[in-house]
Amino acid sequence: MNRTIFIILIASTLLCGCRHYGQVDYTTYGPLRQIDSLCDNGANPYDIASYLYEHPESLDLDIGSTQSDGYTVMTSSDGEFRVYSIYDWPGLSFPQIKNIFHYRNGRYDDDIHLKVEVEDWGCISSIGTVKNEEKSYYILVSDYYSELRGTCCVTMVSVYSLDDQIYDSLKREMAFITRSGRKIESIEVRWEDYKGFSFPDNYWGISMDNPHNTREIYVQVVDANTGKPLDRAIVYKWNKDHFEYSDIRPMKIERIIE
Repeated sequence: MNRTIFIILIASTLLCGCRHYGQVDYTTYGPLRQIDSLCDNGANPYDIASYLYEHPESLDLDIGSTQSDGYTVMTSSDGEFRVYSIYDWPGLSFPQIKNIFHYRNGRYDDDIHLKVEVEDWGCISSIGTVKNEEKSYYILVSDYYSELRGTCCVTMVSVYSLDDQIYDSLKREMAFITRSGRKIESIEVRWEDYKGFSFPDNYWGISMDNPHNTREIYVQVVDANTGKPLDRAIVYKWNKDHFEYSDIRPMKIERIIE
């Protein structure tokens, strides 16, 4: 598959066809226009991170969530945490996706930071937020394709935290407690029957109840024998500083197709 074909597909299928991003007026938001230009000219994620480092004020732009041919942007509901998912093309059928975290953390409003996620966790497709007295937690759902055992879609959820009293405290949390009591840092749904860049109508992967105050995360059940997604979800409930297994319940979540 060449790059041109993939760019056409990425808007509708890399995100599993289930999220819709608002349109941004690029004539108003100079930083996004500049990132577009950097992507068009082959800049790598670290070049883009350097540009954002030079323009920390861009975090305060009300750009919400948007997508372009070279990247997507997701912003938390409190506006304090933003992720740029940059598509990097090292000559592969699918791009490597590097996530740039741009966030405010510390005692002062100008304590703005940047980090590039080294691991390729895929494109961030939604961000949830929950807080306690000590920290702000950001629930990141990401989507990517895997070709390790034939092409399959993987949807993953992980949690990052920020402590407002500690300067630059970004941390990936061991935030999930499974039914067996094991503590883990991420959960994945793999639909390994994926073929032909199409998805069954009932595939949605991972969702959450409320992006502004996330109390439940829903992980779709996939039949281990057939690889088919089912209309059931494993439910994890928020418990002070982690999400703990609650139950399995019937659930059908409609995908929003752009």
